[in-house]
Amino acid sequence: MSEAYEVTFQNDTDTSYHFALYQNFPNSPGLNSVAWKVREIPLKGVIPSSAVVSWTMNYGVSIANWDPNGPTCTGSQMVSAELGKVYRVILMDVNVPAIQSEPIGDTHPGYITLVNDTNIPLDMGVTIDGAFVAVQKVNGGERLNFGTVPTYYAACYRSIKVGQSISSGIALSPVEIRFENGYTKCVVTTGLNKGKKKIRNPQYVP
Repeated sequence: MSEAYEVTFQNDTDTSYHFALYQNFPNSPGLNSVAWKVREIPLKGVIPSSAVVSWTMNYGVSIANWDPNGPTCTGSQMVSAELGKVYRVILMDVNVPAIQSEPIGDTHPGYITLVNDTNIPLDMGVTIDGAFVAVQKVNGGERLNFGTVPTYYAACYRSIKVGQSISSGIALSPVEIRFENGYTKCVVTTGLNKGKKKIRNPQYVP
């Protein structure tokens, strides 16, 4: 069974925020990170001023569709994926791209590879716990190599949706979250530091 993780967002300011959890993959250059877990939390004193997100490390691969009205992606097909496996996208009879549900081979341990075996460029990505964490445009005949050792970040936005690009609209700069030494839970809190609003460093809890 996959290990469960948990982050509690706590808002101790006089401003409402959308808290977003996203991931960065230093071993996979070119991937575009998107908002993965999002919670809207009102200002301090309004109940509830905290929220919890939790997940398990269940991986999937998907073809991504970007919303033309905004930088948000959704998956047209999601297939469960295993670490160390290669998955292939093909064109069906009606020229619709589809991911084959069974892997076609092995790749490096700790990686997932997705091959675009069509003649058209496709936005493809990897999901964790049923939602996109990263997306990349892959030309026909090329592949996406996804290194699955993430660094998590928590940031505050005025407004953001799951699957939306994290590159714009940020209100409070992100803090890094690393689950190490057996910790699987932490608390991320906004507050004041020398009169300025910021996200405090995570507090890890047993």
